[in-house]
Amino acid sequence: MEFKKFKVELKEGICTEMFDSPQEAIKRFGSNLKKLIEFESKEKKKFVPNDTALLISARSDEDLEISSGCGYAVMYNCPSRAKLYEGMTYLEVSEDKVLEGRVVRLEKYSPSVHSRWSGITPRFPDRPWRYTIYHKGSKIISREDAVKKYGNPLNGTQGGISYIKF
Repeated sequence: MEFKKFKVELKEGICTEMFDSPQEAIKRFGSNLKKLIEFESKEKKKFVPNDTALLISARSDEDLEISSGCGYAVMYNCPSRAKLYEGMTYLEVSEDKVLEGRVVRLEKYSPSVHSRWSGITPRFPDRPWRYTIYHKGSKIISREDAVKKYGNPLNGTQGGISYIKF
């Protein structure tokens, strides 16, 4: 997975810092920002494990519908970047259903960019959304079918992010 980073060109001054999102740079420099320069980090992963899935648990059926419709999900915890690969299996789990797809990328959450989730309060209101994970080729299947397919009860962990082998 390639991670996009952003450099900034300032109207006055010099900045050598890199940012994970445009919003982060705008918050830091505001009107002194002249230009954002997007680039892909040198951190590239060629190997995609075909026996490991990212599991996002403790979701509602409505969350799965929103996620399926807009192609991304939001969370307040960050998946381990060392274990996250573009193209790896993505499972978002509710009590009765599972959204199954492939990971595309991970970004910082921004209410203005990720507007489909901006009006939805996290399960724990004191912990706001912080990360967004994009997925593709996603479809909702029954949890029973997913348990059979992956040979795993798909219970997840506290914090809502885990990895399973299948």
